[in-house]
Amino acid sequence: MQKLFATLLTEASGHGRKLAIFMIVLFSAVLLGLVGVGFLTAGAYLWLAPRYGAMESALGIGAFFIVVAVIAAVAASTGQNAAAPSAAPDAAMPPKEPAPTPPAIDSLLQALQENGRDNERLALLATTEAIKNASPLQLVATSLVAGYIGGQMIKQVLTKKK
Repeated sequence: MQKLFATLLTEASGHGRKLAIFMIVLFSAVLLGLVGVGFLTAGAYLWLAPRYGAMESALGIGAFFIVVAVIAAVAASTGQNAAAPSAAPDAAMPPKEPAPTPPAIDSLLQALQENGRDNERLALLATTEAIKNASPLQLVATSLVAGYIGGQMIKQVLTKKK
């Protein structure tokens, strides 16, 4: 590892040297982040296993990582399309149309309206608009916070039953 960093620094000069230092720091940050995720995963498993059992804990942690991976993949694929350079100047481009609402959301909105659930309907409309305008990092952070809040709500329900 040290030989790789030394080679990068000796062969780089000027802007290339700054880029090499940036890449070394970025590589170190990613490596430390992965180690941190590993310890968080182990800690979560050790905390969850006595409460819910080994199999349920492993499945829950695995499902969490799959959900985060899917969110990241969807965010990356939509980010690539938006960041693609266009040949025409911005002034010549027509105004961008908003993304259509998925049919499942439309049918849910209609059902809420028919049943007089205006507050829930407005909340769903606001959420879909927020999701359309959110960055990938905001989506991941929101899903983590929502998962935590949902877990706390489930925990309260389970403790009230005892």
